[in-house]
Amino acid sequence: MRLQFLASEQRCPDQFSVLVRNVPQDPDESVSELVEHFFLVNHPDQYMNHQMVYNANKLAQLVKKRKKMQNWQDYYQLKYTRNSSKRPFTKIVAEREKVASDPEAIMPAAFVFLKTKWGAAICADSTKRRSHSMAH
Repeated sequence: MRLQFLASEQRCPDQFSVLVRNVPQDPDESVSELVEHFFLVNHPDQYMNHQMVYNANKLAQLVKKRKKMQNWQDYYQLKYTRNSSKRPFTKIVAEREKVASDPEAIMPAAFVFLKTKWGAAICADSTKRRSHSMAH
């Protein structure tokens, strides 16, 4: 039924991606390598790329705090535009880089991007049925 729906619909980017969760840990390979290996072996014609999911709770808290203080930030940015050496800066960019480079922040999940929406539908269906096959 899902395949019939996808065949009749307009193309949307989310129809070309699949969320893979509960990727098992392996001492010899990273989670990213496991995801890539699984899809290259099981769906070589459809697999295009993947993006790991990160636990970015600290980053989310900084973004929330920044949104709350947006008016103050605007005020100080206007105040210090004349003297750029005293201009304030935020640590959100640094925190984002820290999260992306921290191996403990990598979650056992990834968004997998496929070449066709048909391939995404097939992969979504097969990973639901064979979730244990991600383990070697």
